[in-house]
Amino acid sequence: MEEQRRKRKWSTYITSSVAVLLATSGILYIWQPWNPFSTEVSRHLRKGLWLETSKNIDYLKALEHYQDALRQCRKEEMDNLDPRYTGIVLKIAEMYEKLEMVDRQREVYQRLSDFLFAKLVNDEVPQEWKDKVIQRDLVVATRLATLAPAGETKRVMQELWERMGYAEQQTVAKFPVLHVGGELDIMEVLQVDSWSAKKKFIEQHLPQAKKFLSQWSVEWPCYMEDLVRARDLYATLAMFTAPGDVAVKVLQSNIFFMKISGLEPIKMSTAMLNLASAYYFKSEQHDSRIALVGPADTLEKQMFVEHEKKEAQKARDMSARLYRTIISRYRGQDEDSRVCQAMSLYSLGVLNKGQKEAETYFTQARDVAAEYGLVQVIDKIDNETLLPTPLQQV
Repeated sequence: MEEQRRKRKWSTYITSSVAVLLATSGILYIWQPWNPFSTEVSRHLRKGLWLETSKNIDYLKALEHYQDALRQCRKEEMDNLDPRYTGIVLKIAEMYEKLEMVDRQREVYQRLSDFLFAKLVNDEVPQEWKDKVIQRDLVVATRLATLAPAGETKRVMQELWERMGYAEQQTVAKFPVLHVGGELDIMEVLQVDSWSAKKKFIEQHLPQAKKFLSQWSVEWPCYMEDLVRARDLYATLAMFTAPGDVAVKVLQSNIFFMKISGLEPIKMSTAMLNLASAYYFKSEQHDSRIALVGPADTLEKQMFVEHEKKEAQKARDMSARLYRTIISRYRGQDEDSRVCQAMSLYSLGVLNKGQKEAETYFTQARDVAAEYGLVQVIDKIDNETLLPTPLQQV
């Protein structure tokens, strides 16, 4: 029961990062200053846009106009892969979301996702559209993963994994110099916080990419930030459904890319917070495996238990190191920094539950949360501190 309670508590916390992800990966239809559509299609699009932004908002009528625009595109024999065409499809899905018709929204996304990915893997996408189609496919797959009903999480995760894998293959094909052999120390990667530190890191670990990464402005594919967001969401879901190493490796890779590219589609402090949580869940998985063994009455079981204990402690230590790094580095006054500060202090309290340090961490977390009105963090601290300690339950 205690383990289930802790997992529910941490699940609530991790879900907050998904909310941030949704805010940054939502579908936006950009009304371009030039008009790429015919007069008839443009007429329906303008009416739809007006109906969803005017004082008298009517999403249902806006949906009808977007559907009419799509029908007109078909009459004009517009290629279904054309970013203009799929952009209208995304507006239709967005209207279903506004109307709270989640089943229809999922249906539109699923059909579009299946169509786009099939075209990509069969190499049927014109080269000039390829990066844009990859980007659109990643965004749609990410949305599907967030909308998955109970019982379908593993399926949508598999689909998201396939899309991520394809995008990564395309990236490596474009930039083979970025391949890194072996594992990198994530704490060393986190030290790359200046131009000189980045230069030194590249010379040591990516000498083959020195010329490429030293450019004043690297032209990354348009889908790279969406790939980072997709990987972050996948790792968040994997914390609860896959071996602990999966989420850890995906999040480490994300941080590595953000550091060397300078792109930050997710706040670095948030990425570190998620990685620290992944290590925490990894330690929980090792503890669970120990519990499943039962009495260590054979040498083989004893060796297994000893190994799992060491791995669990290593994961907890890494989790604590990352939380402390966040606390020491991210002292800004913006909301993201304060939330990460408060959550890191709170998490250190959880990791040290039953020890004297825990009370200090919880108090500091409460002070930060109270100063900035972080009600949800305060609720978490109250839930943790008001629960009886293991000794009080005896």
